[in-house]
Amino acid sequence: MSKNKKKEEPDGVFIIETMYLCGARIGFATRSVDLAASKAAQIMTDICPECKQALGEELTQDDKDVLSVGPDAHAKAREN
Repeated sequence: MSKNKKKEEPDGVFIIETMYLCGARIGFATRSVDLAASKAAQIMTDICPECKQALGEELTQDDKDVLSVGPDAHAKAREN
């Protein structure tokens, strides 16, 4: 493989499930291995959007999107 060739990624979709620092679980899908690893690392070192909202922190667009899909994710995590 030459140095100029781009690393080829496998075909398909990767389904990732990870957990925020506060214990809330989240899942997402992506076609990029690098993006999956980066996003999972970011999530694992942060609190969930629901906790951020409760603390009065400013929410990113990603946080707002997560809240719109599963607004009670943290409450469900506490029940389990």
